[in-house]
Amino acid sequence: MGNGLWGCGGGNGAASVPSGTIRNLVGISGDKDEVVNLYPDSLGNIFAGINFTSTTLLMGGKSLANTTPNTGVFHSATAKVNSDGTIAWLQGFQGNGAMQDNGINFIFDHSGNPFFYGDFEGIQLLAPDRTLTNTDPSGTTSDAYAGKYKSDGSIDWFDTFLSNRNDQVFLQFDPSGNLYVTGRFVGATMTTGGKTLTNADNSGNTADTFIEKINPIDGSLLWLTTFASDSWDDVFPVFDSSGNLYARGDFQGTKLAVGGTNVLTNSSPGSTDAFVARLDPTTGHLSWITGFSSNKSDFISMITDSSGNIYAFGSFMGPTLTAGGKTLTNADNSGNTSDGFVANLNSANGALVWLTGVSSTKQDLVSLTSDSLGDVYLSGSFFGPTLSVGGKTLTNADASGNTADNFLGRLNVNNGMITWLVSFSGPGSSGSFFGSFPAVTDSSGNVYVSSEFSGTTLTVAGQTLTNADSSGNTTDAFIAKFNSDGILKWLSSFSGDGNEFVNLDTDASGNLKSDGLFFNGTFMSSKLLADGQTFANADSSGKTQDAFVGRLNPTDGTFMWFLPISSVGDDYASLVPDTAGNLYLSGTFKGPTLTLQGQTLTNADASGKTRDAFLTRIVP
Repeated sequence: MGNGLWGCGGGNGAASVPSGTIRNLVGISGDKDEVVNLYPDSLGNIFAGINFTSTTLLMGGKSLANTTPNTGVFHSATAKVNSDGTIAWLQGFQGNGAMQDNGINFIFDHSGNPFFYGDFEGIQLLAPDRTLTNTDPSGTTSDAYAGKYKSDGSIDWFDTFLSNRNDQVFLQFDPSGNLYVTGRFVGATMTTGGKTLTNADNSGNTADTFIEKINPIDGSLLWLTTFASDSWDDVFPVFDSSGNLYARGDFQGTKLAVGGTNVLTNSSPGSTDAFVARLDPTTGHLSWITGFSSNKSDFISMITDSSGNIYAFGSFMGPTLTAGGKTLTNADNSGNTSDGFVANLNSANGALVWLTGVSSTKQDLVSLTSDSLGDVYLSGSFFGPTLSVGGKTLTNADASGNTADNFLGRLNVNNGMITWLVSFSGPGSSGSFFGSFPAVTDSSGNVYVSSEFSGTTLTVAGQTLTNADSSGNTTDAFIAKFNSDGILKWLSSFSGDGNEFVNLDTDASGNLKSDGLFFNGTFMSSKLLADGQTFANADSSGKTQDAFVGRLNPTDGTFMWFLPISSVGDDYASLVPDTAGNLYLSGTFKGPTLTLQGQTLTNADASGKTRDAFLTRIVP
């Protein structure tokens, strides 16, 4: 990519540059806090969404003044970093309110053109080329927007989504390059694209939702379909590889209307009922909708596989869940905890092909992922003494069921039964983020999990990890690989006397890169033990968080390379690959300085009490 700021090497890089080598660091700095998220396009450029509280934001020789400094409120900015590492432009998207902006997000079309979306609080949004006035004159609620950038950082087109309460939107392309907006609004009415939507709750205290299709060339509205009840509603689009449009969501009101027509009745208004639907991508008209209903709260997600099959998964708290003429019974008949479920639906008419429960007497969570070969894997956690799912049973190592064990299994996609099921079991809890335990796949049919465990030990398929903290009061982390037959290939640990966390980074499609496993993590210990090596925390007390990124050998789980991100304050880092095989690193540090491979960044706050951010390219 040239010999600019990044130097030589990279995704297509020179063999002489070792993997894990960083290019020159780009600092994102100011006298207070900065946070950055990276969005690589397909052309070797990076678009950055930045949030900052500093008086002035500094990046690559460019600067941006905060419109409301000294408030401690995060405001938003965007930047483009060229393929040679220079900063093309730095632009503000700043509200001027006392509440923070929710940041700028980017997506790209097949040609690499950048599209953005976000929302702001304050009386006005100061954006490139224009100022947007909030519909709420108090500026205490958020208006939303979306648009397209030109290559020079000016705006090509700009759409608004305006009510006098809180509004949010996000953009998504389907595989064919069609552009969709999904949003929600709390105000009594919302205007967008020359249309006015009326909230089914005329008090304007709950959110209605919508999906719309727009022309990516000029942002003009092609069609808009609402999902509305007289209480809170959510909807999210899902596409299969052929561009068919599905939606999944939930509603709390008495009835759900799609496009103004009532289609579902809530079994217990005030609690959430869930649904899966299919829309005509040409018109937005509803093709079919299937409800998932209990008399308490129900939630749903969905995936599609490489053949266009659709699978729903989620949880329900009521004594029973009904969907498509089928019923599941909650193992906890008090209805105070959630059971999980997995379903296969006929894509043509929404009929349930099968419905499988994920059930213990306490809280259960489930997630699904599919690979390019058409296999579907489920993973999750359970608190009860035993878990029953698809003809298989697991026993919790904690007989009281007060801590969570985790599981990974493969579905028989023809009938919803389980081909194999593996537990991640110990006297403490495993799984991060309130028990979530996501799995990811590679293109060869292998499946991986990355997570944490508390307690003194964790046992997986006959192998045991021992927590470096013998009290079992802190978390050690691990990554595990299984083949498609459920055989554990390796188990790699990240261990210390404090808390360790690790995550696998995915490619643009949401799956692992077939040629390597990229990971990021943190440790709040005096040292990290991983792959037979010891990495010291820059803060010898272990009271602050150091970060790390690296790549595992998929054959045996050993390090191909490992890069600590270490200052004497709290540090965070993540990796983002693009579709061309380039790899980028971003993060934050709180110490006075950060040194990576001999390159040093100095925190603009000399006390090191606030966060500076950074980004760089890294040889995969």
